Amino acid sequence: TKFGVRTSALLSDVDTVRFRHDGIWSTLYTGEVTQESNRQISAAGYERKGDGWSAGAEVGHTLSIVDDNDPAQRATLNVFGRYQLSPRLTIMGEQEVTHEFGSGDAAFPSETRLQGSMDQFATTVGAEYRLSDELSITALESLRWSGTNSAQIGLRAQLMEDVDVYTSERFTTGAGRTVSTFIVGAESRAIPGSRSYGEYQLDHLSSGRNGRAVFGMENAWTVTEGLKLQLSYERAQLVASTAPVQPSLAGYSVTTPGVTGAGSGGLSRDQQFSASSYAGGGVFPT
Repeated sequence: TKFGVRTSALLSDVDTVRFRHDGIWSTLYTGEVTQESNRQISAAGYERKGDGWSAGAEVGHTLSIVDDNDPAQRATLNVFGRYQLSPRLTIMGEQEVTHEFGSGDAAFPSETRLQGSMDQFATTVGAEYRLSDELSITALESLRWSGTNSAQIGLRAQLMEDVDVYTSERFTTGAGRTVSTFIVGAESRAIPGSRSYGEYQLDHLSSGRNGRAVFGMENAWTVTEGLKLQLSYERAQLVASTAPVQPSLAGYSVTTPGVTGAGSGGLSRDQQFSASSYAGGGVFPT
């Protein structure tokens, strides 16, 4: 279960600052053992938009506690940008730097933690192509410098003026395992200022399968001109599993590897936060 709050302020017609905090509480079933996970994620970012381009930076902090173990913490810095090459084609890129600290070794299995200095760096490139006014395709490639590789391709279609459906397939290799994640979902913005979504996620791991059902909603209010406040709620339920579930520090992930709901990565029409590391955390198993 996730509750979140975000506020954004327009510094000018082209400059925006955003602040967000999310609390995520999960019950993790690791074989015959049940664990309670508590994660608190905070981020602050700046973005500037120009004629056909946008760029910015984000800093984030994750505090994660499993049962009564010592907390594990992760700090991130992201620099990102998008550029519209043509009315149909947009390219994007992001560089992430991550650092873990604290004494939370007992809180997380060793395979979910950053293993070396090269694990701290990750580069993402991607492109979005509009096949028509109602249909677009997105491809993303993320490489953690230690060798973990994640590739994703997806389609998003507009069924009605305020209803979209999307599907994607992501392949991740490295960290001693191979994972294929399939996602299908729908998103509605029927009420101005609000958004609701539902999706199903299926992980094909080398050790088995995990299935999750995700439902979420959010609502935004204009506090004053140039200042908005947004509240959100998300519920993810493990509906099928033939593999042990491990807790993870990565972003919103409910299991390892995890993804947030609402297609909030590169497929999202309006990402929860500009940098994919925060909105789509869980691209990598670590």
